[in-house]
Amino acid sequence: SGQDHEAQPLQLAWHITAHEHSGPEIPCMAAIALARRIARGDVPEAGAFACMGFLSREDFYPQFARWGMVTEVLVEH
Repeated sequence: SGQDHEAQPLQLAWHITAHEHSGPEIPCMAAIALARRIARGDVPEAGAFACMGFLSREDFYPQFARWGMVTEVLVEH
């Protein structure tokens, strides 16, 4: 939740549909996406920091495609 480009309240929801009993794969996807970024040389700075915003939805898309998952972002009212 936050504001849209016109400073109006906005709440979005990210939905993931996992077919063929692939839902249990979802929790490991952040670790896979992070490992791929590090392998590309995109290493986080040393030390402790909040992880919010470090990975984007796009970082997860290769794994969603691999497991045949469908995602969508919906505006909630």
